[in-house]
Amino acid sequence: TLFYMPHCPMRLYGNVLWANWDGSLWNGGIVIYGNNFHGYDDRILSKEERADPTNAVLKIIPHLNAKQIDGLTIKSSSGVESDLLVKMENAFNDCVVTTFDAAQKKSGGDDEGDGPERPEEYVFDDEEG
Repeated sequence: TLFYMPHCPMRLYGNVLWANWDGSLWNGGIVIYGNNFHGYDDRILSKEERADPTNAVLKIIPHLNAKQIDGLTIKSSSGVESDLLVKMENAFNDCVVTTFDAAQKKSGGDDEGDGPERPEEYVFDDEEG
């Protein structure tokens, strides 16, 4: 299943990961085209956010394969790059194709080789926010 998710919030990525954690996530059945998860790791500084037991994105980083798509340049039909086309290209500069596989899961999990433990489910509380 391909999830096309450029510019989605981290929580939405976490929901996709959580929903597929015990199923097709680890057998190559899930592909995400979207934000580079390493960018979230670089930008999250607070200890509270890093310790969030529902944060599937940070938990999965050591077990993913992310590939940048090279050669995506946008040219107008005349071959001249316009400001608009350059802005469109820059909008996707942090996007990667992310996959997860059983070999990655077994290489860094618990003692039984089952990979990282499934994060807790996130449930939105209207009263919190």
